[in-house]
Amino acid sequence: MKFNLKELESLAIQPKETYTKEGQLYVKSSHSTWRKKQKGEPFSEKWCRLRGNLLFYFKGRDLSSGPQGVIVLEQVVIKADLGEVQPYSFFIEYIGETTSQYFAAHSAELRDEWLHALEKASYDHLRTQLHFLRKRLIARTGRDPIAEERHGVLGSTDLAGEPHDEPILEMSMLCNNLPSINSESAPSTYVTIQCVTPPDTWWACAGKTEIVESCYDPHFLTTILFESRSNISPITRLRASVIQVEDRDTHKIVPLGQAICSIRDILTSPDNKFTMNFVAADGQRTGGTITLLLWQLEDPEDMGFNQSSLDIKTDGIPSRTNSLTPSAARLRGGSVSSTISRRCKLLSGDDYLKNLFCCPITKTYRVPTLTPGENIQVQEIMEETRLSYYVPAEMLLLYRAEEEKRVEQLVKLGKLSDEWEKAKDAVVAEHFTLRTDYTHVLESVKKLQDNESQFKRSVDKGEKLLEFIPTNLHLQTMQVGTVDARCKDASYDIITVGAPAAHTLKFKNGGLRRLLQQVDNDANKSTRTLNKQGQEILQQIHSTTPEVNQALQDLWDVALGHSVNQMKIKLKELREKIDQLLQHLETPVIEQAYCSYYDATRSGSKPEKKTSRTSPQHSKSVRNPTRTNVSNSRPRTVWSTPNMAGMVNRSSLMPSQSQGGPASRQTSRSSASSEVFTEGDENSNHTQPSVQQGISLLTLPTLTSLIKKVLENLDTIHQAVDMLPESASSRDRCQSIEQTIESIKVDLKRLLDQVECAVMFLVLQDEFHHLESVSSIQKRRDIVFAQALSALVAGVIPQIRRNTDNSHFLRQIYDIGLLVNSESLLSTYGDEMGMLEDMVIGVEDMEKVKFQIFKGTEFDFYPLITGSRNSILVRLPFHPELYSIVEEAVGREVVQTRKISLTCVLFSVGINEEMSLAELFGDTSLQDHINRDSLMKLEHYYHKFRSRTNMGIDLKLDVPLSSLRTNVQSNVTKNVKILHVCAQLCRGMNAVQLTSCKSAKDRTAMSVTLEQCHILQERHGLGPKNFKQLVDAMRSEGTRRDNARKNVGVYKYAFNKIQLKAFPKSYRPPEGTFGKAVAT
Repeated sequence: MKFNLKELESLAIQPKETYTKEGQLYVKSSHSTWRKKQKGEPFSEKWCRLRGNLLFYFKGRDLSSGPQGVIVLEQVVIKADLGEVQPYSFFIEYIGETTSQYFAAHSAELRDEWLHALEKASYDHLRTQLHFLRKRLIARTGRDPIAEERHGVLGSTDLAGEPHDEPILEMSMLCNNLPSINSESAPSTYVTIQCVTPPDTWWACAGKTEIVESCYDPHFLTTILFESRSNISPITRLRASVIQVEDRDTHKIVPLGQAICSIRDILTSPDNKFTMNFVAADGQRTGGTITLLLWQLEDPEDMGFNQSSLDIKTDGIPSRTNSLTPSAARLRGGSVSSTISRRCKLLSGDDYLKNLFCCPITKTYRVPTLTPGENIQVQEIMEETRLSYYVPAEMLLLYRAEEEKRVEQLVKLGKLSDEWEKAKDAVVAEHFTLRTDYTHVLESVKKLQDNESQFKRSVDKGEKLLEFIPTNLHLQTMQVGTVDARCKDASYDIITVGAPAAHTLKFKNGGLRRLLQQVDNDANKSTRTLNKQGQEILQQIHSTTPEVNQALQDLWDVALGHSVNQMKIKLKELREKIDQLLQHLETPVIEQAYCSYYDATRSGSKPEKKTSRTSPQHSKSVRNPTRTNVSNSRPRTVWSTPNMAGMVNRSSLMPSQSQGGPASRQTSRSSASSEVFTEGDENSNHTQPSVQQGISLLTLPTLTSLIKKVLENLDTIHQAVDMLPESASSRDRCQSIEQTIESIKVDLKRLLDQVECAVMFLVLQDEFHHLESVSSIQKRRDIVFAQALSALVAGVIPQIRRNTDNSHFLRQIYDIGLLVNSESLLSTYGDEMGMLEDMVIGVEDMEKVKFQIFKGTEFDFYPLITGSRNSILVRLPFHPELYSIVEEAVGREVVQTRKISLTCVLFSVGINEEMSLAELFGDTSLQDHINRDSLMKLEHYYHKFRSRTNMGIDLKLDVPLSSLRTNVQSNVTKNVKILHVCAQLCRGMNAVQLTSCKSAKDRTAMSVTLEQCHILQERHGLGPKNFKQLVDAMRSEGTRRDNARKNVGVYKYAFNKIQLKAFPKSYRPPEGTFGKAVAT
């Protein structure tokens, strides 16, 4: 930073009246250790003065000695220090830096006063105030009070949150024979357009073009849009100024000339094309000409104007029925702008997408194609999404419910041995802590859902209350329109999001992938394996149990109203369902889990022993239940948790009386068996205060004995039904099976309760063995998955919504699932290695998600998210009309019963300087492993895609697949061809595209703009001559540069020239668009 020392010293000693606040503060004096928050470090008392965004501090009240230092309050985070290094302390931390300055006040009130004053001192705060006042003035006067876009403190795109009017005019520009300040080389120039409508006298900036390098006859690709609220009429004056750029880094520019005309001049010229000479301020010609091409967009009534208002406002601009010339009519009737406008109206008119995506920023371009005389119009639209906060809030509710359920299940284990009681208390405490944390974060997230801004800035990645929110999540849409009927209008979506990662938990020990591998490879691997297998079996049991209950109910219904023969048929189905259920129970895993659980109820059992291994005596007692001595079984305590009261839904398995079934009754453990209850002594002391010991003790039955009882009751029903005559009355049929059905349901419930306890004991074992890491790993995984799911839902919804008229696509996603392609630009060095390890697991977990379309109302917009961590169902409401279209395409039964599965692939190629370090000194094996695994999954999906011959498969997809295989297997450094070819292949298979880097701001901008130009080149005839120019135009004037400003307040990409030397050439931004910004 450059500054004038004498001016600062003079400013520091100005009178008190010129300062916002001054007073005594304690300042940490050991500047070399600012970052280390250690108690005992010296704090010295200083006299501090705040003026504007400058905080001066002096040795004492005597100002004559001059200030000891000054802090510039820009791009900083100011927070109270919760660690309490010093009483009433706070700190100032520079974003992207590794240093912090600590202060302390004399009281909490003084600390809060200083915090409030410092937070309002920055330029960013003033800009926020200006933003608010600007919007209010526009709402009241209909006119923007800031005339210069991007040359002042605020650009017009800052009003992205305001509803945008439809454009009514679009202008394109080209220049010829431009002069140059330096006669030795051609000028690098851009054009700015300003407008004024009499009687106004001030010129408002309508927009500017990209910079065209070293060209006397530049053809600018960026176009200028005039919206209806711009007060445009035929008498509106336009001023086109051509500017030569001498140095893009220092922004040194020289005006070459200007030209002034009116809207009427352009509209009355042939083909709406008007050419003017450039003149200087004194009216003398400077040389060179500019040609303005104006397109009047079609159907102004559809854009919100009635004919009468249009006639008055335009004062001579031809209406739809009044054309100026045949050429003008041709331009209006067949213009590319008209096509794009209709598409934009169609998409924005979709209330479903309109309520989920907001704050659009739009840029347009006119690009020549390889066909002479043909142009295409390209429109970039970048939108935020309300799903950024909605999905994490839903997931936090689900996580909290699961933690409550886990505590309930652990409590349900009953009384264990003293050592296992302590282990259980410790595990329960961890789950209560997680539940409390999730509740606190949930409250904060719900408050943010009403904010105008609906995304998390990249500088807020480390905010604990925002850790579940995806970073910088946006929907990037490119819409392309052409006049040639051979080329269809098209829309391409890319979701841009910061890599799903737990930034608040840091990456000192790596990311999720490494942490999970460490847990899997430790000494208790067998316990974790049993735990996983047991939970898988329990999930199968839970899915089969409702079928058994339904079979019992069907048998009762048949007995009530049909015949004996029908009862025999239903009885056969019941036996099949029960056999299927018992097959899951009669496995070594369940037997071993039950033996471990049984052993833990005996005194003397300790967690240190590998309780998953059972003794032969225990195994024998389970395999031979008739030899089990019930009197030798250890009693256990039934626990209850006051905090969890009301969460257990012990609904009876019996048919209700209203259905004509046997009388419902409580099936508690005491009434469900003939075992004897005894009073137990209360000798155990528990460390978890919320868990209380009960007094009811019961003995543990063996699984085999319960299974035997179920089968015996089933045989009893068979015998009873066989003995019934064909003419048996309904009453006789019901009486013959009523008591036995009741017994089966009671025994099944007891059986399932015991299995759940056995499996839950495996969970207890596993979590206690990894007590130090289990909660942190689970929380990290929850954070990563919430972020990944938000991006996934934001990508799937528009993909399905915009393809409801594509029956091939609908049949594809219901038959073989939807493909999701995630692109990562992270390196495998330092913290980014940990982020990539987090992202890998996040993408894997996305395959646990399924989507389902259901018929909603016109007021249903948000998806419904249900399930558990291991299985998520996202239900998308569709308007009845759209829902009927889907039903017609794939069939009603398919839509109602099938769910849309996902195949998720991740391809990663690091492109920054840290990847260069990893290739030289580090390890790139993780990136290679990710790409090879994803290639295998993609090939598998492609073969299923190709097998669907009725979809009209494009055989050209074989070429990119072969190229992808070759590039993945090669050892080329920074082989970005992997990303390009993979994107091309996945687009051909209608995939959802996600692009990520650390913050989805800088590298993601390079990737998205390059991908958009590749699409235009492959599908819309963009020539190589204009490829580089359009890429640079999108990077300098497009929506992604606005994304950088939205995140860090600086209209630059956070690169420097040294970094860019390590980037592939195609990923480097144009000069002047990058520099010293906030590194995030």
